[in-house]
Amino acid sequence: MVKCKKRKDMQMQINKQSIRHKNVEEMCDALNEKCMAHDGFLNYSFLKESEYDYNLPETENPYAYLMFDDADALVAYLGFLKIDANNMQVCMAVDPKRRRQRIGTNLFLRLVSEFDSFSYSVSLDPENGTGKAFLETLGFNFASKEISMELNKDNFKFDANPIELKIENDESNEELKSDTAPLKITGIINEEIDDKTIEKEIGWLYLIKDENSFCLCDIEVNEEFREKGYGNRLLQTTLKDAFKHADKIVLHVTSDNTPAIKLYEKNGFKTLETIDIYEI
Repeated sequence: MVKCKKRKDMQMQINKQSIRHKNVEEMCDALNEKCMAHDGFLNYSFLKESEYDYNLPETENPYAYLMFDDADALVAYLGFLKIDANNMQVCMAVDPKRRRQRIGTNLFLRLVSEFDSFSYSVSLDPENGTGKAFLETLGFNFASKEISMELNKDNFKFDANPIELKIENDESNEELKSDTAPLKITGIINEEIDDKTIEKEIGWLYLIKDENSFCLCDIEVNEEFREKGYGNRLLQTTLKDAFKHADKIVLHVTSDNTPAIKLYEKNGFKTLETIDIYEI
């Protein structure tokens, strides 16, 4: 639970809207572009259509608190997305001309007043010193550094022995081309024990489908199969099938996860950017 010290602040009109509502996405994107042009670095936002799934119920897609001035121009927004029952992802932008007026603070206090039992996370450009200082005034602390990586179809080379893949999602549709997300991919091998064929799961990963790409989330290899090349076989077989339906694969990995980074680099993934994660 987040506890923020409440103070008497300027009165403002804050509207809550689904990202699907009218032109909310376009307004927030325009303010983002304005902030990035002023600040000189990326302002991370998950409010673009490509970052959420229209197949999900509207309540599971992002919402935003919006603040307008007297001329009905968007002054600031705070977007939020429930990750699970306890965690929420947040993004924000405030018009450079309207900063230092506690607008961002008031937007966050509004969020906390409605969802006070959640933990919150924010992605920040490592060069964004102003954003870092602002988050610290709210009680956020640095949690981790993430690396964003990408692999294009033309740069992928399959060189591992394939394994059987078991693909699951909420609709039990065993096709990687499914538009339903996420897909749980489990790697299966068969072992001969006492003249019997035993099916064993070596590990799993998740894929989330976007128009012409997949996002790779969480790869885990069961302990007895680690450091034996099975993680590479699971990843390679999954990528081989995924590239039948997509042009690129993207992923995020914490900078201290050296084994995973080495595995991704071995398979051709290239670093796109580094992101700082702050949490409260």
